[in-house]
Amino acid sequence: MNRNDSESRLIRAAQKGDREAFSQLYRTYSSRVYTLALRMSGNSFSAEDLTQDVFIRIWDKIGSFKGK
Repeated sequence: MNRNDSESRLIRAAQKGDREAFSQLYRTYSSRVYTLALRMSGNSFSAEDLTQDVFIRIWDKIGSFKGK
């Protein structure tokens, strides 16, 4: 299974409410989101808050994600 297949499987599972699948997505992408937030904010505390906000919004909206 390649990375895209694995990622798609995790997204579909998370869309069905699988918290472990979402947790895996978080572990995979949170450092990238944090790094971007840190570059944008210039502050580690803000970057942590922004990263948390991003993933909360993703969890809230993942059901409507179409993969584009």
